Amino acid sequence: MENQEYQALQFSKKLEYLQRVLEDQKGLRTINKLGGQGGFGVVLFVEDKNNPSLKYAVKAQNILDHNTGKVDQNIQKMCEEEAEMMRQCKHKNVVEIHSDYIIDFYHFIQMNLCKCSLSDWIDNNQSPINDILFLHYTNQIIDGLEYLHSKQYVLRDLSIRNILLTTDEVIKLCDFGLAKKYDEILQSEILLTQNPKGVFFYFPPETYEDIKNNKKQIKQTMKGDIWALGICLSLLGGTKILEFLNVQNNNFQIPTSQKVSQKANQLIQYILNRDPQQRPTIKQIREKMCKVFLSNPDHDQRETNTQNEDVLKSMAMNNKSKVGISNISTQQNTIDSTSSLKIQRLIDFDFDQCEKLYQKYSKFENQFQINIDFLLTLGFLEAKYKSNYQKAQQIFERVLELDENETDALIGLCHCFMQQRLYKEYHKLLQYSNICLNKDPNNWRAQYYKAYYFYDYMIDHKALEILEKIQLEKTECCEALSLKLLILLNIKIKEDEKDIINKIIALNKNNNPIVFFRIGFYYQNRYEQQKSLHYLNKCLNYTQNELTVLVYSAYVQKYNEQEVEKLISKAEQLYPQSAYLFRFKSILSYNEQTQLNFINKSIELDPCDILSIINKADILKSQEEYQKSIECYENIILINPDCFWVLYDIAKIYKYELNQKEKAIDLIKKCINEDPHCMDYYYELSELYKNSSYYQDFEKIIQDNIEKSNQKLILIGLLAEVQLSNKDYDKFIQYINQAIQIDPNDTQSLKMYGDYFKDIKNDFKKAKYYYEKVLELNPKDQNIYFNLGWVEEDQEKKLKYYKKDLEFYPESDQTLNNLGAIYEYQYKYDEALKLYQQAFQKDNSSILYSSNIQNMLYQLQLDNQALEQCDITLKLDLKHFGSYAIKGKIYSIRKEHEEAIKNFEKALECDQSQTYLYEELANQYLQLKIKDKALECYQNFIQAYPYNPQALYMIGFLLVSLSEDNINKAVSYFEKSIRVQPTNNSKAYKELGLLQIKQKQYHFAKQNLIKAIQQDQSNIYLYIELSRNEENNLKNLNQAIQYLEEYLKHQYNENETLNLIQLYTKNKEYLKSRQLIKKFILDSPENDEVYFLYGNLEFQESNYFESIVQYKKSFSLNDGSYISVFKIGLAYQNMEKYQKAVEYYLKYNKLEKRCGHGYFLIGKIQLYNFNKPKQAIQYFKKSYELQVLPNNSFNQNDCFYHIGKCFVTLGYVSEAVGQFTKYLQDKPTEDVKYCQNYISQYQNHPKKFYKHQPLNDSKSNCSCNIF
Repeated sequence: MENQEYQALQFSKKLEYLQRVLEDQKGLRTINKLGGQGGFGVVLFVEDKNNPSLKYAVKAQNILDHNTGKVDQNIQKMCEEEAEMMRQCKHKNVVEIHSDYIIDFYHFIQMNLCKCSLSDWIDNNQSPINDILFLHYTNQIIDGLEYLHSKQYVLRDLSIRNILLTTDEVIKLCDFGLAKKYDEILQSEILLTQNPKGVFFYFPPETYEDIKNNKKQIKQTMKGDIWALGICLSLLGGTKILEFLNVQNNNFQIPTSQKVSQKANQLIQYILNRDPQQRPTIKQIREKMCKVFLSNPDHDQRETNTQNEDVLKSMAMNNKSKVGISNISTQQNTIDSTSSLKIQRLIDFDFDQCEKLYQKYSKFENQFQINIDFLLTLGFLEAKYKSNYQKAQQIFERVLELDENETDALIGLCHCFMQQRLYKEYHKLLQYSNICLNKDPNNWRAQYYKAYYFYDYMIDHKALEILEKIQLEKTECCEALSLKLLILLNIKIKEDEKDIINKIIALNKNNNPIVFFRIGFYYQNRYEQQKSLHYLNKCLNYTQNELTVLVYSAYVQKYNEQEVEKLISKAEQLYPQSAYLFRFKSILSYNEQTQLNFINKSIELDPCDILSIINKADILKSQEEYQKSIECYENIILINPDCFWVLYDIAKIYKYELNQKEKAIDLIKKCINEDPHCMDYYYELSELYKNSSYYQDFEKIIQDNIEKSNQKLILIGLLAEVQLSNKDYDKFIQYINQAIQIDPNDTQSLKMYGDYFKDIKNDFKKAKYYYEKVLELNPKDQNIYFNLGWVEEDQEKKLKYYKKDLEFYPESDQTLNNLGAIYEYQYKYDEALKLYQQAFQKDNSSILYSSNIQNMLYQLQLDNQALEQCDITLKLDLKHFGSYAIKGKIYSIRKEHEEAIKNFEKALECDQSQTYLYEELANQYLQLKIKDKALECYQNFIQAYPYNPQALYMIGFLLVSLSEDNINKAVSYFEKSIRVQPTNNSKAYKELGLLQIKQKQYHFAKQNLIKAIQQDQSNIYLYIELSRNEENNLKNLNQAIQYLEEYLKHQYNENETLNLIQLYTKNKEYLKSRQLIKKFILDSPENDEVYFLYGNLEFQESNYFESIVQYKKSFSLNDGSYISVFKIGLAYQNMEKYQKAVEYYLKYNKLEKRCGHGYFLIGKIQLYNFNKPKQAIQYFKKSYELQVLPNNSFNQNDCFYHIGKCFVTLGYVSEAVGQFTKYLQDKPTEDVKYCQNYISQYQNHPKKFYKHQPLNDSKSNCSCNIF
C-alpha cells in the first residue's frame, strides 16, 4: 500500500513537472492534467495561453535510460519515428500532428485535441446503437485503417482506446508508437518480433497460437489489424472486454453484441474470422456492409435503409464498385419526379442571377442528396458565389462517393483548393487536374487549374505552355485568360496588355468575380490604385466573403487603417485558420518581429505555403540570417521539386550577401538547365560573369542554350555586355555586329553601342548619334530619352529629354533626380528641391536623393528643414560625411561653434579624404579663440591643398599671433601665399609688410604695404604705417608727409591730422603747419594737443613768447600735459630768462616726478648761467637718479660730463677725472676730446674728495606763481 502511495506521489510530481515545462517553454496551459496514460507515456490536454481557442493533446514519453542516466537512443528513435509517421500520414480519419520536440528527458508529440476516445464514449453510452450510428463510426474506422495500410503500416495496437472522436463526430486513429512499416527491401507483408506488441485482448488467434507454441519469431500482419477492428466493433456493440478471456478459451467463439442490430453483429462475425487466410480484406468488408445493410429490404425495413443511404454512399466510392447504389438512385429519382425544381448541371453562372439560383438549389438540398447534377450545381454555387469552400468540398466529395469518375467534382475541389490558397492540398490540385486530362485531354478547366498550380508555384513558363492549349477567346474561358494576364505580368513579356484587358472585360459577360479580382490585382501592380479598387469592389459586390478579395483589398488600402481593420476582421471571422490570411497580416505589419510571428503561424497552418516560406526567408535575410534563409528556400524544393526557381533566390544570397559567386553561378546554371527560356537567369548570370576572370565560361553557356531559346538576339546582347564589362572590346564589337547582322534595326544593340561610347569611350557625340538612331527607329522607345538626356550638352535639350522620359516613367526617381540637378545647375533651387523630394518619395532608401534635398534646403537657407533632412540621411547612412558637413555649416551660421566643430569632426571621421573640412574646423576654432587648434587644422588642410593662398595666409597669421618667436616662419607663409596668388591677396601683403618692419626690412616692408593698398583700397589705413616707416626708419620726412596726406584725403582723423602738423613742423614747412593748425582749432577749439603743437611751431620759429602762450593754453585744457610746462621752461631759457626757466623746470619736476630732464637743465643753468657749480652738482646728481621717459631726447650720461665740469670749476681735479671717465664709458655726445685730454693730463693728480650735499628743493629761491 505504501509503495502504491509512493508511486502515486511520484506520478503526481511527474505530471506537475510536465505541466510546468509545457507552460514555461511552449506557452501551453494544462486544462486536464491526465488525458490518458499507459506504457506509451502520458497524455496531457492543453490550450494555447495566447489563444485559448487552440487546444491540443500532448503525448509525453520519458526517453531516459535510468541505468545510465543518459538518453535511451532506441526509445528516442521510436518516438521520432512515430512523429514522422504522423507527419507523413495525412487523412481525415488519422489524428493530425501539430509538432514534436524534446525538452530535457521527454519527447513530446503535440496533436490536435479531440473530444474523447471511443472507449470513453462506450463507457458513457448506455443506449442501444442504431445502424446509422454504427455505420457512421465503422465506415470512418475502416477509412483510416485502409489509408494506413496503403502506406504499408501495420498498427499492432488498434484498440478503442486509440480511436478518438472529435466534436463533429469524426473518427481519428491515434497512437502509432507500436506501428511498423513493412520491410521495403524484403517486400514482405509480415513483421516478425520476439515479443508481440499491443493489448492482449486484441491479439488474433494466430498470434495466440505462436505464443502458445513458444515461437521465437511471432508474425504480426495487417490481418491482425483486421481482427483488432472486429474486436473494436464488438466492444462498440456492447461486448465487455473481459468476455474476450473466455473467447480465447472457447475456440474463439465470438459473443453477440447486445447494443447493436443483428446486421451489425453479422458484420462483426464476418470480420472476426479465426482463419487469417479467410479473414476479409477491407474491400470485402465494404462489400459486405452494402450487402448486409441494403439487401432485399422488406416494407418494415425500408425506412431504416433509406436512413442508411447517406452513410453507404461513401462506401460505394471507397469500394470502387456500384454495389447497393442502384437502389439508392431509384429512390432518389422518385423524389426528382415530384420536385418543382428543374435540375441542371451548372459550373459557370451569370453572377447577376446567382442569388435566385442559390435560393432554389439550397431549398431542395435535403431532397437531392444523391443527384449528381444537383450536387455539382450546388457545390459550385457554394464555392464560387458564397465562398463557402468547406461545404463545397463536402458536396464535391459526396459526388465522388456516388461516382468516382465524376471529373466535374474533381474540378470543383481544384477550385476550392485554389481559392483558399491551400498549398497543402495543391498536390491534389495537380493530381485531380491530371486525372481529368487523362480522361479528356481537351478539358479546358482541368488545363486551367493545372496552369494555376504552376502559376502559384511560380513556374510561369509551364503555366503559359498549358494555357496556350486553351481557346482563350471563348467566353467561358475568360477566367483562364485573366490568369494569362497575371503570368505575363510576372514574366514581363511584352504583349499589348491593354488589348488583353479589353478582351477579358468583353468576355466577362457573366461578371465572374475572380476575373474582376485579377484585373484589380493587375492595376495595383501597375500603380493604378483607383482602377484597382474599382475592380476589387466589383468583385466584392458579387462575392462578399471571398478570402483573397477581402485580404488583397485590405492590402491595396493599407494606408486606410479603418478599412483595413474592417476587411481583415471579416476575413478572420470567416477564415480563422487561413494560412493565406496570416501571410497577408504579416505583409500589412511594419514590425519585423510581428511579421515573423504571423509568417510562422501561416507556415504552421499550411507547411506547404511556399509564399509564406519565401517571406520568412526574406525576413531572415534582412536579419542577416543567411543560412537559415537558404534553408527556407531549400525546404520549398522539398515541398515541390518543380520549384527549382528557388535555386535562383539562393544564388542571389550567395552572390549579394555571402559573396560566393561560384556557388551562385552553379545554382543559376541548374535553373537554366530546367528552364532555358527564362531570361532572368541569363541576366543574373551575365552580371556574375561581368568583371570576372573566367567570363569566357558564360560564352559557352550561351552557345549551349542559344538554339533552345527563342530570344537569340537578347542572348547575343548579353554576351556583348559581358565582354564589355570585362574590357574585351574586340569581342564586344564582334557580338554587337553579329546582333546587328541578325537585325540591323535592333535598337537594343544600337543602344549598347551608344552605351559603349558614353561609358567607355566618353564620346558623348557618338553616343548621342546611336541614341538618336534608336529614337528614329522607334519613337516610342521609352528607355532612350534618359540616355539622351545624359549625353546631351545643351541644357534646354537635356531638360526636354528628361521631361519626356518622365512622361513615360512618372515613377522614375532617377529621372526626377537628374532633372533636379539641371535646375540646381541653373540656380533654380526651388524647382530642384521639389524634384529631389519627388525622387525621394519614390525611393526613400536613396542616400543620394536625401543628400540632394538637404543640399537644396541649405542653399535656400531653410536651416531647420535642412537639419531634419540631414538626420534622415544619417538614418540611411550613419557615415554620410556630407550630412555632418552641412549640419556643421548651419551651426556655424548660427554661431553654435561647439556644435559646428562636433559635426565637422564627425564628417572627417566618416571620410578623411574630405580635407577641405579642416578649413571649416579652423574657422570655428578661430571664433572660439582657440588659435592653436585653428593652426593645427590649417596645417592639416594645407597638406591636401598646398597652394591655397588663404590657408597659407592664415597659418602665417596664427603663427605670429601665438608667439613673436614665430615671425620668421610667419613671413615664409605670407611669402608663399603671395607667390601662389600675387593678385587679390592684400591681407598677405599687409601682414608681410608689418612683419618686415619688425625685422627692420624697411624697404621691403614699404613695397608690400603699397601692394596691399593697391589690391584693396579699404587698406588706406596702411598709409599711416607707411608714413611712420618713412619718418622713423627711412628718415624721409617728405615721403612720410605724402603718405599721411594721402590717408587724410580718404578719411579724416584727428590724431593723424595732429601727426601731420608735427611732420610739417619737423620738416620746417611752417606755413602748411600753421594753416592746418588754424583749421584744426576752428574744428576742435578744445583740443589741448593742437595748442601744444602750435607752441612747438612758434618755438621752432623762435617765437618764444607766442609759444609760451600756446603751451599755457594746452596746459589749461589738460593739466596732465606736463610737457607743456617743460616746454615753457625751454622757451624762457631760450629767451635767457633763466630764473623763469628754473621755476618752470622745478614745476615740471613736481608734476612729473619720474623724469630727471628738468633737474638736468636747471643744473646747466646753475653752472653756466648762475656760476653755481655746487648747486649744479646737486641737480645733475638728482637728474641721474631719475629715469628717462620714452621718446625723450635727454641722455642721462651727459650728467657725468657736466658734473666733471663743475669739479673743474671748483678745483677738484681727481673728481673731475672720475666723472669724465664715466662719461666716456657710455655713449659720449660732446667734448669727447676735451675729456680725453683732461684725463690724460690729470690722471695721476693727487686725490681730493668733494663732500656732496643733498638737494633741498624747498630752499630754492625759485617760485612759480603763473598757474
